[in-house]
Amino acid sequence: MLIYLADLCYFHDWDNIQPLPLNVGYIAAYLKNKHPEVSIEIFKDPIKLMDRISNKPPDILALSHYEWNSNLDLAILKHMKQKNVNTITVMGGPNFNAVDLDWIHNFFQERSNLDAYIYGEGEWSFTRFVELLQGNNKKISNIPFEELPSSVFYLDKKLNKIINNPRNFVERLNLTDHPSPYLTGILDPFLADPLLSPIIETNRGCPYACTFCNWGMATQAKINQFSLETVKEEVKYICENSRNLTGFLYVADGNFGILRRDLEIAKVIRHYTDNINFPRHVFIYFAKNTNDAIIEIADTLKTVAGLSMSKQTTNQEVLVNIKRENIPIEQYDILREKCHEKGIEAFTELIYGLPGENYRSFVDGVKKSARNNVMVTIYPNMVLHGSEGGEKQFKEKYGIKTGYRVIPRYISSNNELLTLEYEELVVETNDLPREDFFRIRFFQFLF
Repeated sequence: MLIYLADLCYFHDWDNIQPLPLNVGYIAAYLKNKHPEVSIEIFKDPIKLMDRISNKPPDILALSHYEWNSNLDLAILKHMKQKNVNTITVMGGPNFNAVDLDWIHNFFQERSNLDAYIYGEGEWSFTRFVELLQGNNKKISNIPFEELPSSVFYLDKKLNKIINNPRNFVERLNLTDHPSPYLTGILDPFLADPLLSPIIETNRGCPYACTFCNWGMATQAKINQFSLETVKEEVKYICENSRNLTGFLYVADGNFGILRRDLEIAKVIRHYTDNINFPRHVFIYFAKNTNDAIIEIADTLKTVAGLSMSKQTTNQEVLVNIKRENIPIEQYDILREKCHEKGIEAFTELIYGLPGENYRSFVDGVKKSARNNVMVTIYPNMVLHGSEGGEKQFKEKYGIKTGYRVIPRYISSNNELLTLEYEELVVETNDLPREDFFRIRFFQFLF
């Protein structure tokens, strides 16, 4: 069986911080470990994938799906079916509302070239899906319903019905013995690409349930750890082999610093920065509740990474609405002073358009934060499918209305592939009239 796995993006000459395809790399490493006989090719560049499809159509084409490559995926799926209608097309990722069958039905209706969607962690589910296809003449409709994993969805076009077996529940992976896509050499061609940045995942899961985020829902709440020795070896391998022009490294954890061992990982990263000048920039999502341990990690990495002291809002009512609790203000001020003393660049993030937030409370929150000697970054409330904030009931409860805008970075003007991406933003709530949304936009511009 020939399988193409792709995590597609928009390439531009001026943009060299696109992450390499670690997500599908994990799936390839896991599948190859279970079934060495399967032939797998990985892609990041959509044009290269289109050319390869034209020359040699695969048995299965599987694409990662996020809001920044959703329309790109559609174009590739169309190209695939034009070249070989029998190829099984699959998408997977967290940008999917797995609890609303009406939404799922519309999702498939709008994607006539898509055969199946896999939700949640992809390694075991995709491997099992491949096994079921192999044992059932490469036809989804031949797969016995009772054997279908709960993570797999597809549209039966004859019955015009979504097929999903919620009873065949998928257990989480044991990451301690997960094969590394770096150490097995699967990602070597992408490490050698100067336009791609390496990305490392040391654990999975998020213990929080923020309504605007789908991180915890995508992998379940409990944090699952990769082997510490594997992580250390991966850091070494990445630093010695990456050819990224900016020396950029992403840490893909949802809450780096939440585990005691994270300081040890930070020291390994620091070692390679000091000795081989890589990485020179590190992007990290620090744990939501900043504490002394995180300050120590931030101090270790302060020349290559800033410390995010996330607030999202200073409004207590809004915190309840979005299922989010911040650290006490007194503790925040103490930690901010420690950052200042140690020369750590600290910044905080605030989101406008959250349920319960109005124009005045948001602006007051920005002013209060800015006067605390930290850099403040302002974001709109983005609707992500797969998050509670993207569900119909949640929107109705808080009077949420949305609008769409093009993402300027994600546009292709290549004649072979004319496509672009857009994002859905909250532009109105029960507490924020649409005109106040635009007032905040203007305030953000001035700020």
